[in-house]
Order: sequence, then structure tokens, then C-alpha cells
Amino acid sequence: MNICILTPRFPFPQYGGDALRINEIARHLKQQGHKLILVSLSDEKVTPVEQAHELYDRVYFINRNRIRSLFMGAMHFITGRPIQCGYYYSSAYKEHLQKVIEKEKPDLYISHLLRMVPYLSELHLEEKSIIEMTDALSKTYILSSKAEGVGLLKYVYILEQRLIAKYEKFVTTHFPKVVLVSQADIDYLKNNIKGDTSSLTLHSNGVGYIEDISTSYDVDKICFLGNMRSMQNQ
Repeated sequence: MNICILTPRFPFPQYGGDALRINEIARHLKQQGHKLILVSLSDEKVTPVEQAHELYDRVYFINRNRIRSLFMGAMHFITGRPIQCGYYYSSAYKEHLQKVIEKEKPDLYISHLLRMVPYLSELHLEEKSIIEMTDALSKTYILSSKAEGVGLLKYVYILEQRLIAKYEKFVTTHFPKVVLVSQADIDYLKNNIKGDTSSLTLHSNGVGYIEDISTSYDVDKICFLGNMRSMQNQ
């Protein structure tokens, strides 16, 4: 099967949890014998295509214009759509994706996060698509808006939460499979979405392990690895 994976950020170098998750999904699909086609936006000055080719059979990318991203984010907000979907919307990417579809003829599409869903909707590919939502962002934004020290971001979270909640309902009821990492997030969406939620599917994160564990360690210390600019990690 030819599987086309759409990502809002180029998943290499692999320095974030979002890249790690989608790449692990890709590795699993690769082990099943599928051909993987990556179509990504990129913010990298030098996009590491060769590194991506170690995992993906075909690699395509479009550099994101940040000024246009801000404009599109504002336009989406004005028209009642999630700001982040606008921030990652690119007409150049859409045109490139159409060319990739004509050339590669994918059997299945995977959108990494909600940000890439508009491309699939506009090209009427819902029935052939899986949405790797990861988190229920509307829930995350409710928690974020109540956190201390967020300042003016509080109001951004409140506004975006309402738009995201509406969009999560659309995605859940219009796509055949929507994947989340936590059962708590699935339960939250089921309780807040009026309509068919049978698309919601759980695929939790795993963790690598080492065979030889030191017998000498401090039981009162925990090491956390994560980007502390992320509200979830904070």
C-alpha cells in the first residue's frame, strides 16, 4: 500500500515529541511492508532530506513562509476556523500535494495533527484518510487558559479553544479514523461531541528500554526530558 503522510513540520532532525511519534508510526508501517510518502512543510534552513530518506521512500517538502502564515492564521480566525490550521496553510503546499497525488497515487493518507486536515478536506479525501490527532487540543487549551503566568496568552487559548472544539467535532464525525494517545482525551471528546464518535481510536505512546539497569541509583530523583516551552510539559 502507498501511504502518504502529511506533516506540518519536517520530522527531522528528530528533536521533538511530535516528530518522534509520527516517525515511530511510520517505522511500524514500514515494517508492515508499506511504501511511505512524506509530504511536509519545512521551517529548516537546510531541510535534511537524506536523513528522511532513511525512513520514507519518497520525500517532498515546501518551505513555509512565516509572514504568510501569520496572515493566514488571522484570516482563519476571522472566518471562524482554528488559527493554527491557518498558520500551517499554504497554497504552494496544496499545489505540491496535488502533484504528488497524481504522481504517487496513494492508497491512504495520514494527517499528522489537525493542522493538515484542511488539505484533505479540500481535496475530498476524507474516506481515504486517518487523522493522527494525538491530543484533544480543546481540553489542553482549557487547562492552559487556567495556568499561572500565561498573561495575554490566556485569551488566545480561550479563543482558540472554541474554534478547536468545533473543528474536533467536524474531524471526528467526518473521517473514518481519528487517533489519540490517551483514553482520557477520547472520553473527553465523547462527552463533548454530539454525534457519532466511533472514529476515535486509541494508540498510546510506547517507550524504549535498556536491558541492563544500574543497581545503584537515587530513588528520590526523576529525570524528565521535554521541551519546556510546551504548556503540556510545563
